[in-house]
Amino acid sequence: MGVADWVSHRARITPNKDALVDRHGRLTYAELEREMQNVGTALQDLGVRPQDRVAVLMMNRMEFVVVLMACAYIGAIFVPINYRLNPDEVQFIVDDAQPELLVYEGEFEPTLAAMQPQAMKVINVDRSDHEWGSYRWMVNHEPAGQSTVLGTDVAALLYTSGTTGRPKGVMLTHDMFLWNAIEFVTDWDIMASDCSLVVNPIFHAVLNILTTPMLYKGGTVILQDKFDPEVALDWMEKERVTCMFAIPTNWLALIQSPTFLRRDLSALRFAAGGGAPVPMSVLEFFDEHGIPFREAFGLTETAPAVSTMPAGQSIRKRGSIGKPFMHMRTRIVDAQGHDVGVDEVGELIVSGPNVFHGYWNRPKASAEAIKEGWFYTGDLAREDSDGYIFIIDRKKDLIISGGENIASVELEQVLYKHPDVLEVAVIAVPDERWGEVPLAAVVKKPMATVDESGLLEYCRSQLAHFKAPRRVVFMEQLPKTATGKIQKNVLRDEFWRDQGRQVH
Repeated sequence: MGVADWVSHRARITPNKDALVDRHGRLTYAELEREMQNVGTALQDLGVRPQDRVAVLMMNRMEFVVVLMACAYIGAIFVPINYRLNPDEVQFIVDDAQPELLVYEGEFEPTLAAMQPQAMKVINVDRSDHEWGSYRWMVNHEPAGQSTVLGTDVAALLYTSGTTGRPKGVMLTHDMFLWNAIEFVTDWDIMASDCSLVVNPIFHAVLNILTTPMLYKGGTVILQDKFDPEVALDWMEKERVTCMFAIPTNWLALIQSPTFLRRDLSALRFAAGGGAPVPMSVLEFFDEHGIPFREAFGLTETAPAVSTMPAGQSIRKRGSIGKPFMHMRTRIVDAQGHDVGVDEVGELIVSGPNVFHGYWNRPKASAEAIKEGWFYTGDLAREDSDGYIFIIDRKKDLIISGGENIASVELEQVLYKHPDVLEVAVIAVPDERWGEVPLAAVVKKPMATVDESGLLEYCRSQLAHFKAPRRVVFMEQLPKTATGKIQKNVLRDEFWRDQGRQVH
């Protein structure tokens, strides 16, 4: 069974029920199935074959999901690209994935124009004509037969930052999508009558939290392209939203809205968060108003379900990432792969039906990450006597700011190219709004004159703005081990002292 079969099943059972809604309109399950089939056939006519890649560069909108399902329908591999990346960063992903075709939103025309010429075909979803190669032309195609798709076939490549700072394509199969949906439907009690509002970008693992699981169950998904708290509250009130996942930054903006308590949000069954530590103020707010708040910990490599907090336990077990989802297994092991004891620190490793089998074109990295069926997450953790897992540190030095992954090594590589920088270490520091943000600790070369604003501007000119450090501190020397390795844990201690949790 492939992901496209979910849509076809729901089109048979509840054809007239809304599947997708955005600011441009809505699609019922019957309409979604028809567009999925038509666009899938058009992709075939454009030369896309099973396991060819189809990239998208779009904000949250119905066409994003239609292309995902169309790829699943014909057995192609869906490759969503972070639209916040600069042209060079998009170029790297395109060069790595080698898509046959890219479907993009008109707003990102400048990004494509700044890239090197590509052999791939491009489709602008905002073209209003019905000529060959337009999105309207694709939608108006007559459907052909569905391709044979196996559960073990790769359905999508989701790119994630790693310790090298270079994105790696995580291969997610149709079976992984299925089992991840089952995890959320089971542990979060998602129902066909539910309506979810999606405010965070679905070009990464957020796609598989309350979007694809909701479609699997037969619920309704509302896609907000750009987060605005008042617009989100309008959607919640008008569409009777029953569940919503958002990063803590968004929840803070929502509950701080002067109109929040005046809104009719009585349909909301639960709120959910992740991607960064959820502030106690958010947890207490929902607790006071009797709305269950669910937290989840996930990774791109697990599609993303790893663990979730049982309802009502977030305050009592503050700082925990909860317990494994129903079909997931977790262990905490030492350097030799042996299980550690209660409250002892080791590396978190996970196993389950939604754990990936490898990185795209990265056999060495895949072999290092997956050993005897267990994915080594690179996160240091402990498990208490009640079975709750606490993340202590991140071996990968990956920074999660506002739900976006930022590789510290990538920032360091950029800063090392500056003529005034002798040494640098980038760490995550706490931030009330974004959860955590990058800070660069820099040792300047003798006679260097660069200041903090100069380095910040330099980074913004080299990287997507969300990746740039928010602060730069200058030091005489960086703390190091006897072997000369920089001790980032020592740097972090000053900033994370007295925090409920270091990383999420």
